[in-house]
Amino acid sequence: MRALLQRFRRLTAFRTITLVFLPIAAVDGCSDSGVTLPPAPALATVAVSLELASIEVGQMIAASASGFDEDGAPIETGRLTWSSDDPRVAGVSQAGDILAISAGTTRIVARSEVGVTGGRTITVAALPAIRINEVQPRGDARDGWIELVNLMASTADISGWMLFGRDFLGQQFTFPSGTTIPAGGYLVVEETNLPFGVGSVDTANLFSRFGVHVDGTDWVASPPTIHARCPDGSAAFTNNAAPTKGRSNACPVGP
Repeated sequence: MRALLQRFRRLTAFRTITLVFLPIAAVDGCSDSGVTLPPAPALATVAVSLELASIEVGQMIAASASGFDEDGAPIETGRLTWSSDDPRVAGVSQAGDILAISAGTTRIVARSEVGVTGGRTITVAALPAIRINEVQPRGDARDGWIELVNLMASTADISGWMLFGRDFLGQQFTFPSGTTIPAGGYLVVEETNLPFGVGSVDTANLFSRFGVHVDGTDWVASPPTIHARCPDGSAAFTNNAAPTKGRSNACPVGP
């Protein structure tokens, strides 16, 4: 009887172990079923975005890029290398910062480490043709003025442009928002509105809103001599005897 009980206990224990391990064996069997997992998504497209499609000489903007897989789902681009097809028109840093250098058109390109590229075209516009046309120095009297001329056939917006005196690091006059000069027209800035003087021996410099030096002149004269371009907007200055504030310069008549 004792032998039968021991045999029964061993048989019961074996069946218990078998029942415990059968489900595990079944699961292990499924892992060998030969099922193939789909491949991981890969970068298929790089899309480049620009803050603006058209900018002005001296202006800086940022470019960015997004990656997409074969199904059009977003995916990381990884490290990108930035370049410009024509760096004479606009250059781009490896951080995607674009600087407009000269008028023209170029393509800004982002290239991934796996060779997938994307790009966008950007146009750089030339600066408006604005010149310092006439200067009335008044010494210490503070009633002088500086005249600008627009040489273009269209109205020029010079909002944010700046006038400096002799000291580029000193105070400047900034043209307020909405300041325009009509085609072929003139704009006079009174010395009383300037944070610097228009002295008998002095300098005036004009910068665009993006810090590009557009024009400049210096003079050595005694009031009331007029320092003016002849003809309007040309390269040459002369000391005219008569002021022509806000209108075409009265240039000397040749022999």
